[in-house]
Amino acid sequence: SDAAKGMFKELEAIAIAVVGGILMTGGFGSIVGVVFGAVTFGLVANAVFFIPWIDGAWFRVFVGTVLLAAVFANERIRKRITGGI
Repeated sequence: SDAAKGMFKELEAIAIAVVGGILMTGGFGSIVGVVFGAVTFGLVANAVFFIPWIDGAWFRVFVGTVLLAAVFANERIRKRITGGI
């Protein structure tokens, strides 16, 4: 069995939750949103891996971009809620 079989799955799980509307700081979200995030990620993963001219490594770039956008969006939402503190 390959020891690296589950590499980067934790980042995908976090990105799926964030795409589904879960705040990274917690306290807000829904199961329906997470299901939506999982379906979205599944569609993107299939598109990346089944389109022959796109390298499979681009899916990791997509996951990283989503996480980076989530950090900025989470900070913006937090500042709006706390009044800019």
